[in-house]
Amino acid sequence: MFKHWGELGLLGVGYPESDGGSGFNKVSYCIVHEEMSRVPRPFLRLGWPTPIWPIWSAGSVEQKGRIFKPTVSGDKLPVLR
Repeated sequence: MFKHWGELGLLGVGYPESDGGSGFNKVSYCIVHEEMSRVPRPFLRLGWPTPIWPIWSAGSVEQKGRIFKPTVSGDKLPVLR
């Protein structure tokens, strides 16, 4: 399911296109999050890309390429350990 969400651009809604995100505006961001709230919580918490925000905002170029871009595309699942 996360791969499909990545293909649709839903995992990168809060990030600019220049960094690999979807480039959606704030209204679109809110709409996506509202719709995603219909997904059962345990499933959503397994991989909603909240853990990638620190990498996007303060990560190195290498980290962004290795972790951020594959996560917003749906190729990797973000997990906090």
